[in-house]
Amino acid sequence: MLTDLEFDLPDGRRIAPLHKAPWLGELLPDGVPPLLAGLQGEWPCVPFGMAPQGPLAGDWAGLSRMPDPWPHGYAANHDWRITPDGPQAVRADIAYPGTDPIHHLTRRVSGVSGKAAVDIALGIHMRRKACLPIGLHPVFRLPAATGQAGLCPGRYKQAFCYPGDTGGPPGISRPAPFRLEDLTGFGFDPVALPYPDRSETLLLLSGTDGTFALENRAEDYRVTLDWDAEAFPSLMLWISNGGRNAPPWNGRHWALGVEPVCSAFDLGCSISATENPLTKTGVQTSRMLTPDSPFDTRYSISIAAL
Repeated sequence: MLTDLEFDLPDGRRIAPLHKAPWLGELLPDGVPPLLAGLQGEWPCVPFGMAPQGPLAGDWAGLSRMPDPWPHGYAANHDWRITPDGPQAVRADIAYPGTDPIHHLTRRVSGVSGKAAVDIALGIHMRRKACLPIGLHPVFRLPAATGQAGLCPGRYKQAFCYPGDTGGPPGISRPAPFRLEDLTGFGFDPVALPYPDRSETLLLLSGTDGTFALENRAEDYRVTLDWDAEAFPSLMLWISNGGRNAPPWNGRHWALGVEPVCSAFDLGCSISATENPLTKTGVQTSRMLTPDSPFDTRYSISIAAL
């Protein structure tokens, strides 16, 4: 995980945009996976997601839900080897178990000289051919006051609501695809966070152009995530608005996950890698990865004053 990331702005301010879960360092119940116990910052998910625990609605009902061994993949739950790479960069790599089709992942995070930005490179090296959902998982801080942060998506085609239990009441629920700017009837601005009432919302934006920004108006900055939209054509938004009451959430978690994906939400390999309601609309939800051609991609996080 990339965490404790701080940017120096030209006006002298230092901004730390990434999120840290409020339970870090606490003694947690048995069975909490390492990813959740250490939830913070940004990390890659290979493969992305995990089979849902509860039933799915509508056309999603009845799809195969084979269990995934780790939420968001082995690498999101195990230690990486980290090495410096000159004065402005760091490298990391992790080997997967010998039975896994993934051989290893590589990461490189580098500062951008003269800019409040970091570039991040991810490499996926396969042991054997496999069709997998993949994704990136930055999680950004939200201000405490209602409505003081704004969602600023780039171009996208449609938005879809998660078809199952999000862990709490969803703040936005629509059975059909929609556009964020067309949402009405909620009694609050759906692109202004945090929402006034506790909720947990998962949205998938399809056909993105590879950019998304969050404006933190309480602290007067904008954080922007840029990625390769061919590698990750969709964007999953996890709007965690204090709605999850089970441990370790305990009704105290507010954050925004901005997750570029080639995946069917975070529903795991067995759903994403087969025909599903999203693929029927032309949305790609998995990627064929092969040992003879490593998958390499780059993305960036940057900060600017409002």
